[in-house]
Amino acid sequence: MRTALTPLAFILLFINLNAQEDLTKDNANSVITKCLKSIAENDASDSAYLELAEAYYLLGEMKNAAKWYKYGLVFQEFKSPRYYKNYANALEAINEDVKAVEMYKKAESLKDELAIPKLYTVDNAYKVTPLKINSEQMDFAPSFYGGNLVFSSARMDTGGVKNSIDRWTGEPYKNLYHVPVTDKGMKDKEISQFSIEGSKALHGSTTVFSKDKKTVYFTKEIYSDRKRGGNKSLFKIYQARLENGKWKNVVELPFNTDHYSSAHPALSPDGKVLYFVSDRVGSYGVSDIWQVKVFDNGKSFGLPEKLGPNINTKGKDSFPFVSASGKLYFSSDGHQGHGGMDVFVADITNTPIDKVQIKNLGKPINSAADDITFIINENTKKGYFSSNRKEGAGRDDIYGFLEIKSEVAVE
Repeated sequence: MRTALTPLAFILLFINLNAQEDLTKDNANSVITKCLKSIAENDASDSAYLELAEAYYLLGEMKNAAKWYKYGLVFQEFKSPRYYKNYANALEAINEDVKAVEMYKKAESLKDELAIPKLYTVDNAYKVTPLKINSEQMDFAPSFYGGNLVFSSARMDTGGVKNSIDRWTGEPYKNLYHVPVTDKGMKDKEISQFSIEGSKALHGSTTVFSKDKKTVYFTKEIYSDRKRGGNKSLFKIYQARLENGKWKNVVELPFNTDHYSSAHPALSPDGKVLYFVSDRVGSYGVSDIWQVKVFDNGKSFGLPEKLGPNINTKGKDSFPFVSASGKLYFSSDGHQGHGGMDVFVADITNTPIDKVQIKNLGKPINSAADDITFIINENTKKGYFSSNRKEGAGRDDIYGFLEIKSEVAVE
């Protein structure tokens, strides 16, 4: 599993790393070094084994994580179901399914705010294929735009144009690109930047287009205190309009704030509801999925409302997408899954949000890695998602899929 920075920078929304002492990807390697040293010197506390397991888990090194969770249980029972759930995910990732079930049961037996719901999976089947458009950098966040696939990438150059380097991270800026897609396949040699006038589109990602293809909503990552030595990132959603073949008239959506992030827009089939992700006041966990009503073709908006605890968890709930039939797809590490972020689906068309059943898409869509930004065309049964699974070409890659078996609804 790669340990480099991934679009989880967009999922671990908005945390000021200087202000917190919790385990993060930035300090996980130093935690591992410290714990291994103390264990080797016979100077480790009982909690060091769990701390070591958590650090490996955060970096996606599931074999090492499972090893140290096992040692951790020798010294003490875990106090939170989250640790049992993480251990179960790590075990499942290395194909120790029997032991994983045991750990899931232990997680479910602990009654606190992080109790793990039962895992329900769809009865669908998918054929997954990596795309040739992937680069050695981040490629993620695909979206449909007519006969094109729009996506975000940190690739160094396209069409001879060199991408700028973010001097704070040392990484190329994330920009928006598009590639033509026909019935015969993707024209992967024809990638070009997706330009929006009036927006530098630096660190741009996650787009969604109105039904008439004349309005686009997109996310931009804004560094709010890098010049003062901080690490706090802020995400905002913007809107642009298509005029005379060009995207222009960029406006910031009114529910953005300078204190909390808003990101990853998605539209209902009729365009009257915009879904997005935020860590604003009232969120259940690290990031929640919210919704606002859209009026007058995006000229005004209602007040943000979070989707209930049936959708949102104490973890990270992100990257919503609503299909033409009204199914809500999203990624989460708070619902029971296969490790990392998994893709889930909820049919919100005919069922109230507080009663809807959440289902895991299962393998091969989901894996021990982080599986995010799922989209599907229900007419063609084709779609795309992103993952940082270890067999990929770059740090994060876009995969295409064909749904070869659809779940049959039960009356």
